[in-house]
Amino acid sequence: MQTLMDITNGCENVAIFLADGCKTELIDRNFTYVPCNIPSSGFDEKLFGATIDGCTCPVESCASNTNCGCVKYGLNYTSDGLLTDEGLTPSNNIVLQECNSNCTCSEDCLNRVVRKGIKIRMEVFESDGKGLGVKVLETVRKGQFLCEYAGEVLSKAEARKRIDNMKYGDMNFVFIIREYTPSGVLCTYIDPRFKGNVGRFINHACEPNLAVLPVRIETVIPHLCLFALRDISPGEEVTYHYGQFEPDDSSRMYMKKTKPCKVMSL
Repeated sequence: MQTLMDITNGCENVAIFLADGCKTELIDRNFTYVPCNIPSSGFDEKLFGATIDGCTCPVESCASNTNCGCVKYGLNYTSDGLLTDEGLTPSNNIVLQECNSNCTCSEDCLNRVVRKGIKIRMEVFESDGKGLGVKVLETVRKGQFLCEYAGEVLSKAEARKRIDNMKYGDMNFVFIIREYTPSGVLCTYIDPRFKGNVGRFINHACEPNLAVLPVRIETVIPHLCLFALRDISPGEEVTYHYGQFEPDDSSRMYMKKTKPCKVMSL
């Protein structure tokens, strides 16, 4: 009987196995699983050490306190821990900030979802024409948090260097997210090629069932979080849209966008 490989090496709340028959050599031998973002060499590590001030709510859940600084833009989650419909609407530009270790509310506060980690059982499998992919092994509800897209956080110079050093046929994993703020555009560069999590294996789709949203918890570095856009059935492949090409950046999003959309047949 084959022993299934837990790609997380026990780093997550639940094991994430390679599907039976999936070739282990499809995972880069230099890949190390990390459950959350880490700074790359050359990145300002002080940004990881400087924590966001927490709220001083004297209640169990900040959902009942309209003056809470962590939910000053509105409630992020429902009483079931699901992202609100407003949060799933890209045009709303909702700012998502969770309560952190500096907050005085309870660990059971409704505004603590991502920080509790992965709860959904998933499996990495060999997907026809797409290499590896990820499918869920249980029902996922609309608005439910699935996982992060975690890896090394790069400086712009390092991101450009890694992209420029790519060889023909290499997979480009650098994710560039742009947040538009009153003071300008804030860019975050994340590369999970050698140090990353299960989000690294999730494929692109033109009509995805996941959305990627930045969530801040402990520091100003955002967590790139994947939430279900609709109910997802057990055995269904999870996907998200890799984004649009912008002429000033050669990015993962552009390279993937040039490939045809494919979906797994159930």
